Amino acid sequence: MRLSRITAAAFTAFVLAGLLASAKAQTAAGPTTTAGHIQSLFGLFTDNPFTGGQVAPRQYRWVNENVLMFVQFDRPRVAEARALRYIGMSVKGTFCAEAQPRGATGGFTHYHRLNSPTYGAGHGGPPGWNQGYWLLWVAVDEFDTPSGRVVPGVDYAFSPTPGPTCGSNVSRPDFQGPGQHRLTRAEIRRLAALFNDNPLRGRQTAPRHYRWVTGDVLIWLQFDKADPAKASALRHLGIAKRGVFCREDQGHADFAYFQRLKATSYAKGRGGKRGEAGFWHLAVSLDASKPGVDRSFLRTVPPSCSKR
Repeated sequence: MRLSRITAAAFTAFVLAGLLASAKAQTAAGPTTTAGHIQSLFGLFTDNPFTGGQVAPRQYRWVNENVLMFVQFDRPRVAEARALRYIGMSVKGTFCAEAQPRGATGGFTHYHRLNSPTYGAGHGGPPGWNQGYWLLWVAVDEFDTPSGRVVPGVDYAFSPTPGPTCGSNVSRPDFQGPGQHRLTRAEIRRLAALFNDNPLRGRQTAPRHYRWVTGDVLIWLQFDKADPAKASALRHLGIAKRGVFCREDQGHADFAYFQRLKATSYAKGRGGKRGEAGFWHLAVSLDASKPGVDRSFLRTVPPSCSKR
């Protein structure tokens, strides 16, 4: 007899809950964010890309001449912060719909001016303003906000400032941001040293560097070379969340890549068998020519786990 819609949905939820419970039993939970973790991240993200006395409620670090990455905690001051809420990127841009990275649905929801007497007055700007940044936020935890419940992944509703239509005459940003520079080799080594957790088992050595930030989520960095001593640029940042290799557990399509928990080598750990435990990865490209979520990053197509 064919299952009804309700029964099929309930059965799928039951199966998925069992698989997730099994996955969590196999994977030791990561450490929760501690005061030491928070202080170390604050210590690495110390750039201020704004002028005019602006103090942003997040911490930045220049990646290259056009892009910064940032971390944002539940409170903006290190002594008061208790949990990491977001990681993200900021790219130089022009306040026009035509110049908004990947369009209005690309995740770059907010534009902020380079110069403003206060941070609150720096949101948006006049049409065509080319002295500022487009920002994209990736949540690393599940929490409530004034705009609703947020779950790990890109927050497509964060502080929207819709870009106005400017037509064909869109100027490019040409300003020098305060302290802008490419990451030095010494800075790369320092970043990699902080991202020193390995969530994978079975002699797997990933070409990226992880750090636990909640019991279920890691943040990660991937340089142009797997060995940070040889790297000269940061290419991607992202998050990895514990899960199982099922279409029903993938969540948003931004989580394009799955790496199994256990494998005899990293190369053999991509994808997996139906329901196998591992980590769903969301990647953000820091390339100024194609910034934002990279859904082609090591893409793996999961099977359905709802069939009996």
